[in-house]
Amino acid sequence: MIDEFQDTSRMQWDNFKLLLLEGLSQGADSLIVGDVKQSIYRWRNGDWGILNGLNKQLGYFSIRTETLKTNRRSETNIIRFNNSIFSAAVDYLNEMYNKQLGSICEPLINAYADVEQESPNKQQGYVKVEFLEPDEEHDYTEQTLISLGMEVEHLLQSGVKLNDIAILVRKNKSIPRIADYFDKQLNYKIVSDEAFRLDASLAICMMLDALRYLSDPENRIVKAQLATNYQLQILHSEYDLNSLLLHKAEELFPPAFLERMAELRLMPLYELLEELFSLFELHRIEQQDAYLFAFFDAVTDYLQSHSSDPDSFIRYWNETLSGKTIPSGEVEGIRIFSIHKSKGLEFHTVLLPFCDWKLENETNNQLVWCVPQEAPFNELDIVPVNYSSAMAESVYRTDYLHERLQLWVDNLNLLYVAFTRAGKNLIIWSRKGQRNTMAELLTGALPQAANKLDQEWDEEQVYELGDLCPSENEKKIDSGNKLTRKPEKLPVNMESMHPDIEFRQSNRSADFIKGLSEEESDDRFINHGQLLHTLFSAIETKDDIEPAIHHLIFEGIIGSKEAEERIRSLTVKAFSLPEVQEWYSGEWRLFNECAIIYKDKGVLQTRRPDRVMKNEQVVVVDFKFGKANKNTTNR
Repeated sequence: MIDEFQDTSRMQWDNFKLLLLEGLSQGADSLIVGDVKQSIYRWRNGDWGILNGLNKQLGYFSIRTETLKTNRRSETNIIRFNNSIFSAAVDYLNEMYNKQLGSICEPLINAYADVEQESPNKQQGYVKVEFLEPDEEHDYTEQTLISLGMEVEHLLQSGVKLNDIAILVRKNKSIPRIADYFDKQLNYKIVSDEAFRLDASLAICMMLDALRYLSDPENRIVKAQLATNYQLQILHSEYDLNSLLLHKAEELFPPAFLERMAELRLMPLYELLEELFSLFELHRIEQQDAYLFAFFDAVTDYLQSHSSDPDSFIRYWNETLSGKTIPSGEVEGIRIFSIHKSKGLEFHTVLLPFCDWKLENETNNQLVWCVPQEAPFNELDIVPVNYSSAMAESVYRTDYLHERLQLWVDNLNLLYVAFTRAGKNLIIWSRKGQRNTMAELLTGALPQAANKLDQEWDEEQVYELGDLCPSENEKKIDSGNKLTRKPEKLPVNMESMHPDIEFRQSNRSADFIKGLSEEESDDRFINHGQLLHTLFSAIETKDDIEPAIHHLIFEGIIGSKEAEERIRSLTVKAFSLPEVQEWYSGEWRLFNECAIIYKDKGVLQTRRPDRVMKNEQVVVVDFKFGKANKNTTNR
């Protein structure tokens, strides 16, 4: 099965075709799914002509075509409007083509031959088309924004929820203007993919600016940006931007950040970012948690295969990570998409402002690669020519007519995709009297479309069909089954914890870093002493020596045969002394590591010797196995 076949390129088709023919030759079936009317990716080499040209045969094999006529997405009035407007639009373009060339535009007619759909729903749905023009106070863009805002207010008053409204635009450059108008003039939140990019998060951008500043303190732009954001967005300083920029940037940073800059530069990347989060008090910025969780997860993934070098991470951020988006979830707000991004989606209410893009070339310098047929121009196999109507009067006429048809279908398909996203309400704004654009096509097609729907319309009127559909209330179903319940939202906050873990380096670790072996280490006497101290503390009589040594081997304290022999030799040597043999004869009452209280210059003191023995006399023994020191021998 090949889905979305209308966007297949010629190169892809050359590969797929061989596979299809191979499968068919072995008796297998194949399924191709596509809609020529939704081919909007020619700029990615998608060629709608491939699907449009698949008629009844593929090689020696027959093709069975099935058209899905039932539209279950849109209400009846929207389906009826789309049926009539696109049939009329194709007629309008075909008539234009016929006047110029004296023949019908067969590829266009074939592409929209199945445009009419059926509806299983009742006679509901709402369509509105309005043509605007500038006046003395407002230009066309301002008029569109004002009308868009008024329509949203009307929709909300009529029971349409904010989340059910989607604004579709031809170009991404229209999104910031619309979003800014709704935010500042109407105080409505606009939700778009751009709003959920990681670089839309102030907290993350401040951490990256702090990284850049640590890497290059002479970067004055980063320094000013970080300082002003900290003062205005975190501390909510009373100074305005101009006043802050007159200060030295260092005076505006958190003091702890300046004091610890040398230390911060040596920290691993993840811990450094956490520390910057705390130092700049970024938890005070609201609605940043989702961005921060996604960002720190991305940092963890990055560190799996990269070093902690901040400069490398900054490059990765600039080139890749900054453009990543987080899921919008169920954020309350009006959705806004480009028509290309909306493909495959469905919305309760679609608003389509600026429906006046050019019918032919949308760019000023669009190149057409022409294959000249006449001499001497055919000396070159292929020639790049800027697209314009002048090509129609040149040797490149055939290439011009082909490209014009491609552009007509591209832009008509964009209109089709936009109109068919609507489920309940479709509202469109175009420009009055705009030639060679979608405005001209709509103006020319609407009278015929209205006539098919038993209506009358002229350009001075606002076209309307049906009644506005409000949003449906969600039905709450109480169920004892936890799996069928709708998940409840719980607030989650980002916090950076500071574990009180103190690093202590072992003597063996220090020796290893210095490149010393155990025998060369100054601490070897301490190590032996500690081991012997442990051994002698476990011995009560001479018979306990071997069991005590075996116990230390079992515990891993004695780790080699050489160490075992060395310890045994030292122990035997110690027990060869007559005094030691007497102490471990078993005739003494033992007190191991008991505290002895005594007075020293009138002050009570305590000492804990290793072994106190009592018989007719008391003997106090404290084990010393370290390196001999003449100054303390008789202490």
